[in-house]
Amino acid sequence: MKRKPRRHLTAADMPRLRDELTEQADEIRRNSDQIAKNVGDQAIDDITLDAVCAAVRDAELWWVRRDMVELAASAAVSMIEWTPSLCRPGRAGILYWDHGSGVENLWQGTAGTRVETMAVLWFTLADGVAIVTVSRDPIRVGEFAFDGSLFTVDEHGKADWEDPAAQRLWDLVGATWLLAQQPTIGHTWGVRYDRRDPDRPFARPTLPSRITVVTLREISRAAGGDDPGIEDPPTQPRKLTHRHLVRGHWRQQACGPERRWRKPVFVLPHVKGPEGTELVMKPAVRVWRR
Repeated sequence: MKRKPRRHLTAADMPRLRDELTEQADEIRRNSDQIAKNVGDQAIDDITLDAVCAAVRDAELWWVRRDMVELAASAAVSMIEWTPSLCRPGRAGILYWDHGSGVENLWQGTAGTRVETMAVLWFTLADGVAIVTVSRDPIRVGEFAFDGSLFTVDEHGKADWEDPAAQRLWDLVGATWLLAQQPTIGHTWGVRYDRRDPDRPFARPTLPSRITVVTLREISRAAGGDDPGIEDPPTQPRKLTHRHLVRGHWRQQACGPERRWRKPVFVLPHVKGPEGTELVMKPAVRVWRR
């Protein structure tokens, strides 16, 4: 029975996506010589192809719900320095953003157009992390496929960003990882799947039996009140005479050997000031200086 084309994946579809990408990676590896002739410099070298094939087979599965996608996209705009080896949730995984990442794909198709990146495969290298992008297949409607885009980032989070879209995607990956693992913001839980699913041609009992679903944590607080503990108290206490809005922002957290690693913490938008005082809404003014 032919499956109905899928526009968007649910969490339950993630094992099947991994199987499809495993099959594609193996096919690319078998035909790497012919692909190299067709695409020239864009071809992935044999060593990297071996790494992709190994990574996708044992990849952890992460499905990010739309509410978390929206927060991650907003937070990624102001992303600060972070250490990949400290922030990644595993050595290899597939990260899927529900309804898309909002970032153009790095690869330009034959029609001269770019499509949206729907997911990424990440895997660990000796000196950093590699990211391979996944988009909707332009030929097989409803399916997803590797699109030929790969970039690497060193252990300090540095890379030679030839394409601005690559950096935007990397910032989104980092924001998603960090927010998902910050207990005051992200909520994750595992969904079990049936390994005996007949539609899964590569079903293997050794693979992880859980899909990690990521969503925003519901935070209850008094209406109009302050969120206790969301910011460190100032060294010199100030007496506020009114309440004001604090925009969401990243706060740098140094850790690791000699405090060289970076694991940013995101502070959610909140109201600050004594309860019962006037809420002052100050317009944001942005000044362009040369």
